[in-house]
Amino acid sequence: MRGALKKILPILLITALFAGIYFLTLPKPKLPDYEEVNSALSVLEKYGYESDQVVGGANYEHLALCFGGYLFAIIGFFFAYDYVERRKIVKVIDYARKINEKVYDLKLDENSEGELSLLANELYKTTVILKEAAQTDKNRARKMETALADISHQLRTPLTSLQITIDNLYENPTLDSITRQEFLNAAGRQIEQMSELVITLLNLAKVDNGTLKVRPEKISVSELLDNVVRGLAILAEISDVEIKVSGNKSTKIEVDPKWQAQALTNIIKNCIEHSKSGQSVDISFVSNPVYTRILIADSGEGISKEDLGHIFDRFYKAKNAKAESVGIGLAFAKTMIEADGGQIKVKSKEGVGTTFEITYFKK
Repeated sequence: MRGALKKILPILLITALFAGIYFLTLPKPKLPDYEEVNSALSVLEKYGYESDQVVGGANYEHLALCFGGYLFAIIGFFFAYDYVERRKIVKVIDYARKINEKVYDLKLDENSEGELSLLANELYKTTVILKEAAQTDKNRARKMETALADISHQLRTPLTSLQITIDNLYENPTLDSITRQEFLNAAGRQIEQMSELVITLLNLAKVDNGTLKVRPEKISVSELLDNVVRGLAILAEISDVEIKVSGNKSTKIEVDPKWQAQALTNIIKNCIEHSKSGQSVDISFVSNPVYTRILIADSGEGISKEDLGHIFDRFYKAKNAKAESVGIGLAFAKTMIEADGGQIKVKSKEGVGTTFEITYFKK
């Protein structure tokens, strides 16, 4: 109510001022003489006409009615305006209360001008931001739950194998030294497999939740690949597979060396495991002003069409996958390459071989 009065008071004062000026400028009516009026009335009465009014001058009653109607219309308009504004304020307050209750499925249809409308629009923008943040938190929680379930599921197999191995050692204390050593070696491999699996899964969970940070630095592509190849030298020697690297040794890329080394290791290891004895894994890299590209190719058994679209899916095992594979190495590689702003593609043909194409864009 006070808001409406404050708004209409200046208009009422201005209206009254102009009305007063208008009345003052009207010509004053000329009143007839009293005797002349009586004489005129006597003549009219002879003809049966009776009147107690004198016609003449300005019609002040008509003007007063018009002025009063005008003021009434102004007052009514502003009271109606105040009512509408109060309804809007109540709506905005209710909207804010819903936001405090973490209810974000709301929308303010406010496209008009004015301070209140601007406030409503800004409040709606804030709601959109809060809704997106809440959805992001929900997605992260869901991904963390999935990651924990994956860890539990993938650890079950090696843990079972380890338990069987330990039980055999415990229940057969008279085993010969050679058999006992084989059991111990098997247990060691299972523990190593579990350790690698846990580390990989935890790193993937960190990526999913945005807590894993990449720290790019300029490094030599040749040096990065040499370190990876040295780490796979024993596996390559056991598999009788040669690793060949070619490219301009002065080429550099800006990536996180730790994570990209792990990603490239998983890819090259996959190529070695699916190559036959006497074959080679060929690694080459080229660079231009836009990107640096690394090609990793083998001449192995290749990937079937039905498996090709899923090899980067977590825990997907292709039909020619190794028995000990859990289907997470290539998924981790893709995740880490993309986390560093890169891209990875694969081409393969059964019986011919597979080529991985990794592209790092210049920053």
